[in-house]
Amino acid sequence: MPTAANVAADPEQFNEEDGEDEKAERQRYARMTPLDVVEAYMSLKPKARGRVATTKAGANKPKSQAKTWGDSQRRQFKAAAFLFGKSNGGKPLARTRQEDLNQFYDQLNRMPSTHHKSARHEPMTIEDICVEGADRVEEAEKRGETITFTIGLDVGTINRHFANLKKLCAWLASKTTMRTLDFSDYILMEEERDERTERDPYTIQQGQELFALRMWTGSPTLDGRFAKGCGGRIWRDAVYWIMPIVWYSGMRREEACKLLVEDIGEEDGVPYFGIRNTRAGRVKTAKSTRKVPICAELRRLGLLDYVAAMRAAGEEYLFPEIVPGKGGRPLRDVFFNTIWLKIKPLRALIKPGQAVHSGRHMVSTELKALQTFEETRADLLGQQIGGENAVRYAGATRLQILADVVDRLPIVTSHLPLPETINLLPKHLRCARPTRQSAGRRSRG
Repeated sequence: MPTAANVAADPEQFNEEDGEDEKAERQRYARMTPLDVVEAYMSLKPKARGRVATTKAGANKPKSQAKTWGDSQRRQFKAAAFLFGKSNGGKPLARTRQEDLNQFYDQLNRMPSTHHKSARHEPMTIEDICVEGADRVEEAEKRGETITFTIGLDVGTINRHFANLKKLCAWLASKTTMRTLDFSDYILMEEERDERTERDPYTIQQGQELFALRMWTGSPTLDGRFAKGCGGRIWRDAVYWIMPIVWYSGMRREEACKLLVEDIGEEDGVPYFGIRNTRAGRVKTAKSTRKVPICAELRRLGLLDYVAAMRAAGEEYLFPEIVPGKGGRPLRDVFFNTIWLKIKPLRALIKPGQAVHSGRHMVSTELKALQTFEETRADLLGQQIGGENAVRYAGATRLQILADVVDRLPIVTSHLPLPETINLLPKHLRCARPTRQSAGRRSRG
């Protein structure tokens, strides 16, 4: 028998003497699709609504604030309703049967990992997307081509979708009559894994191979930077700077991509990156807000000269060429899709699963090998660790100490020349990415 912990809440015993208004309200909820229900839920739940914007830009905030859902949690909650709504054909969520959950589970296990990455998936049914993914795998195998995606979502993603769907159904059951649903078979156990081995950090040899590519050594043309070879002109932009910044600071990909010109500052003679919430994007956690020193090697490569040139050119973003043309898309995704996916095939030593974030793992691994204090590593990387003694009663590591720490990271760009001139991208390329027009794109709410 299903346990109470694994069953969406039984519907309340509604009073037969309820008035017409109460009956009409129950009927309104009974007609809602999954997307309608998720919108109603998030509009009525204070935590789900997120932070309420302050009317005055400079208004003081209280020291303690309620913990609310962030953009990522809100997006994931909507995604579960969006996918289930496509799976059940858009029928009301209150009419959900156990068979509907079984079908949704089977589809998630057959869905390609690239689902809804393209606008063409929006009007397609979940079943059609699953069939298309299976056909692509079959064609790739016949041609002997490498398959760049997986079939079936991972256990953690499936668990999250069903946990969010269970929460939504439990809430709806308190608003209108709904069948009891058993979610116990869909929340699965994951295999035990060592988190330290889930993503390999870059090695020194991999770093040397990376920075021997044309983006850093020179190319005869701007478009030729993503071909093999060396020699020619060097352009300073996101293609050139993002990976060295990650290598010599341990920043997250989004933190490096969303830097503004005004985020580069100086304190007590130490130049630094200011990681904070800005109009370019938010930080991951409160601990992520910090100052990261700009190491000597980045200064040698001309980063501060690049910042000065961008400031003189009147630019707001440090890397305006990866600003999305459509609001809401993270800059890290633009960099990954338009730049990193062109760099990756040029590398012979890269391992499966290694990407931009592996540079952050390298920084943490190397600093641990150098016996750097865990608190110092956490302050540099913007992570939360330890108990009250490490967090509440100890202040942040001084910037000068962090500067000494980053200067101890492995230097893999010593072969790159000093910049005689800072070659910026042409003005017409230093702008937001153009947005493709899409007809009939379906909104997820």
